[in-house]
Amino acid sequence: MPLSKQRKRSYNRTSRYGPGWRQLYYDNDGMCELCQSVDDLEIHEELTDSGIKLRLVCRDCHIHKIHGSRVSECLGRKYSSMLAQDISKEIQNIGGLDNWKKLYGIKEKDG
Repeated sequence: MPLSKQRKRSYNRTSRYGPGWRQLYYDNDGMCELCQSVDDLEIHEELTDSGIKLRLVCRDCHIHKIHGSRVSECLGRKYSSMLAQDISKEIQNIGGLDNWKKLYGIKEKDG
C-alpha cells in the first residue's frame, strides 16, 4: 500500500472525525463494539442529545444492527475498511506502539 494513500486516508479521517478517532480505535482494542470482530471496521457517527458520538463497528453490524439493512448504498460496497491496516502501518512506521501513543496523545483506558 503506498504510504501517500494511507496518509490521505488518515488526514481525511482526522478532518471528518477529529483527532480522537485513533483513541476510539485504541479504547475498543481494535474490535467492533457490538460483535468484537476485527475485520472491516468503520467509524459510525451517531447523533445523541449531547452531540455526535463516534462508535467503532464492523461493516456487518453497521449495516444490519445499526441501520437495520436500510442503507442500500453500503450493501453494494465491494472494498474492505482500511482502518485497521492504516493504524498498524502508522504504529510500524513510528517505531512501535509506545511511540504511536505518545505522538497521538493516546491515553490508557480506565479500569
